[in-house]
Amino acid sequence: MKRKIFKVLACVLVLSVVMVWLVACNGETDKDNDKNNNNKSNTVNITILPDMTDYGQSAYYNVAKVDYSSSKMTEWTGKLNDKLHEEHENWRLPGEEEWNNDNYYSFGAITGEDNNKKREHRFGYLTTDSEGKYYWEDSDSANTVERIFCYSKPEAFLEVLSEQGIKAAYTEGMVEYITRNDDAYDNRKEYYEYEFTIGEGSALQDYRELEELEEIYNDWDESEIADKSAFANSDEVSDAVNLKNRKISGEVFNIFGDAADQFALTAIALLEYSTYVIENVMIPAYETEYAKIATDETEYKDLFDLSTEDGGDYEYLSSRDTAGSYKDYQKFINYMRAEMYDYETLSYILSFREYADMPIVTAAESAADYEVGNMAEPMTLFGYHYQFRHRDYNFYDTDETYNFRDTESIVDGSTNLDKYEYFLKLSHESYFASSGSGATVNVTSEDEQYAMDYRKIDREHYEQAYRYSTACLTAYYEAQLDFQIFQERMEVDIYVGGSKDSSGEQLYARGIQYAKQLPGQSYSQTTTKTYSQEMYNALGNKGSALDSNLKISDVNWEYSADDMTTRRFNLVSARWLSIEDNGNLNDSQRLYKVEYEIELLKSQDYTLNHGYLSNSDFTHALQYEIYSYSADSVRGIQQNKKNNVIYAKDIERMNDVENPGVTGYYEAMAELEENVGRNRAEYANLDHNYDTSNVTSEINLSGEADWAGVRSNVKETLAVDYAGYNQSKDGSDKPVDKLFEDTLIKQFYVCKSSASDAGQEGGTEDHCLVNNNSGHTPYCEEDYDPSWALSRLANNHETSLRYMYGQSEVTFARMNVEELIEADKFTSAGSGAFNGGSNSYFVTSGNQVSTETLNTDDEIDVVLRDASDQWINLPSYNGEYGNVKEEGNEFTFNISGVNYKITFIGWFVDAELKYEVLYDEEYNYDIVLYPAYRIEVVV
Repeated sequence: MKRKIFKVLACVLVLSVVMVWLVACNGETDKDNDKNNNNKSNTVNITILPDMTDYGQSAYYNVAKVDYSSSKMTEWTGKLNDKLHEEHENWRLPGEEEWNNDNYYSFGAITGEDNNKKREHRFGYLTTDSEGKYYWEDSDSANTVERIFCYSKPEAFLEVLSEQGIKAAYTEGMVEYITRNDDAYDNRKEYYEYEFTIGEGSALQDYRELEELEEIYNDWDESEIADKSAFANSDEVSDAVNLKNRKISGEVFNIFGDAADQFALTAIALLEYSTYVIENVMIPAYETEYAKIATDETEYKDLFDLSTEDGGDYEYLSSRDTAGSYKDYQKFINYMRAEMYDYETLSYILSFREYADMPIVTAAESAADYEVGNMAEPMTLFGYHYQFRHRDYNFYDTDETYNFRDTESIVDGSTNLDKYEYFLKLSHESYFASSGSGATVNVTSEDEQYAMDYRKIDREHYEQAYRYSTACLTAYYEAQLDFQIFQERMEVDIYVGGSKDSSGEQLYARGIQYAKQLPGQSYSQTTTKTYSQEMYNALGNKGSALDSNLKISDVNWEYSADDMTTRRFNLVSARWLSIEDNGNLNDSQRLYKVEYEIELLKSQDYTLNHGYLSNSDFTHALQYEIYSYSADSVRGIQQNKKNNVIYAKDIERMNDVENPGVTGYYEAMAELEENVGRNRAEYANLDHNYDTSNVTSEINLSGEADWAGVRSNVKETLAVDYAGYNQSKDGSDKPVDKLFEDTLIKQFYVCKSSASDAGQEGGTEDHCLVNNNSGHTPYCEEDYDPSWALSRLANNHETSLRYMYGQSEVTFARMNVEELIEADKFTSAGSGAFNGGSNSYFVTSGNQVSTETLNTDDEIDVVLRDASDQWINLPSYNGEYGNVKEEGNEFTFNISGVNYKITFIGWFVDAELKYEVLYDEEYNYDIVLYPAYRIEVVV
């Protein structure tokens, strides 16, 4: 087996932190226009934005109550009441009494026509998609925002704003946004009928549509969305989600303008009021309905007793440093989980309560009882958030319009795209060319203009909407992370349950715990891994690592200013990325690949030699990437656990459907159960990846990086004449792309005679042991050459660098045939039997056979099938075992006089072979795939 050598440019692309255009818009091979790669200037002429204001100062929140005029109160109250009546009608059946906040409403979808309408189960219902398949539908129920609004009282809502000191002009803007008429959207059928225009549609409608768009995007591969959408592909849906979010942001910015302090005060007031409504209006109505179960007066027989314990540990909520114990929050937690089914809002509200010192009120008389005790930190948090997003929004807020290949706008169906939508369209392209591939690729002047526009927008956005001072950005990020700490600590308590393990116990019966937290181990910021703590580490002491990253980004910003460089990058990218790399490249195609990689390497050479940067900057940037990898890994592990709890809860809720005997019920249940299984398979990979990546070791080794050696290695790599290289003439067995890779990242061979042999390091390929002159022994391994600085860098930091570069490894396992051929592994049950089981698939202990590198935005099908849609990377055993004979995707062998035929079936994501890999899935983490076979006795 040969070790996979990490040959891509990630080891030096750590120097390219922000400038996306380097990968997306690449251009032409004019040798007379190369940039000076020895720029010794010690400055970059970039404008630093003014610092954002910290609104956590008392002068911004110790403000007087604003008394609204009686005429305005009458006007606003009337509009809000009209909107409330409109919303109430969405959730009442014909003939039901007028809405009463003392009553419980399930908010289940209303289906049927006229007098035959019925309220579906509050957890959802079964319906069919365009192909006639049944699926679980729960998106027609009200979302959390709608439910809270339905139970609100306009006078009380306005009073909270008044007490908080929100000026009348901003309250007026909010009332207008909330109460707009939504009749135009009742029977929407086409995607362009989603509302993206500022000033149209209410806040409630915007959140309804955003939730629906997010569901379409998340479930794009599911057949049931086909008749809900006219989107052509997932990129269009992604654009729609972004445009809807931008629309909502624009509504808010139109209301508050530059008054970030008023926005922050409003955000705090809304959280106070929402918590009051849930605890003092909605929960009492629910409990009243629950009491009716005993008298058989309710149609809801499966309501949950909010006082019931669920067995969680609640370590954080039981500790002394919280505002209250779990008992103080118990009904709120159970109501939000079991009835509202909104873990995210639950986490957010409880975290805010702890973060802002919101009091616990057992019987509040008004929302004023919920006034927070700590205004400073949330004012800082919301103030920074508003200013940062507002500047970003304003950057794209222009009257300019663009045309991108006559693509219709999602906003209005025209071909005139605004700046933001144009940028979204450009960002989906890996290069800009009109037709052809490789040598025949056609890059027109229009294509070049797209590349120039993308480069221009990206550079201007960096300078005009992101490039604050290091101190300002550090304060901004730390404010976000300060709140993130509370959320992470809250989530380990509230996500309880999950699927069952082999013993029948729920995986997270006591809560999901922290990433890498051992059973019984208490939370500790020094030993327990959290996303927020790893990102604090990434920022560095007083933002030192962030500062280095910003300086490197500044240099990339400077490098990208040249128009000819952009054109050259785009042409080289088009030539190479337009070719489908199925492993059968000709010499010209291999050269295109090298030319593409050289252009990337030139930009890194420019950065490495820039006088604005020191060796310590590169080291800090490397450390930032290591900690970022660690943080993202922790977040992925925790999200997987949360998903497991949600999937298991979906199954539990499905079991609560009143009529499980309906057609399609078991098919829908099977789909939910598959979600659980695939999620557990994913966890095994996530957890293994993080276990095997030693972040502490990488950080310790980062200080040993030889940046002078890296500069020399890059210079030497660029000095080779790859265009003039002739493999046959030079008598080399290396094609030009292999020559480039081996020049950039040097390696040596470890010669072994057996798997247990320690081997002899330092040999060349020619010196390595051969197998009877028929090729290298299967125990011959490649490894990084420690005498080469770039090889040492790749060896020490392969995991985090590859992740930073946006690549994951797919490892193809194979059976251990030595175990397989043992007679006692088979039974006499006949064809299809193995280890006494009835499943026709089997695998024994998996051994790594090969690895493939996959870009994280590529579908895994890229490495599973070839251009002819045939299986690739079939496990091969030929030559290793005397009684194994391979033919295509089958092999045969004889044991004790019995002939067995083994047929390869496919690749699975779990060792139990329950879940075949989905070919269109994208993986942003390393994954092991297991081969499945069918066994037959050959008669």
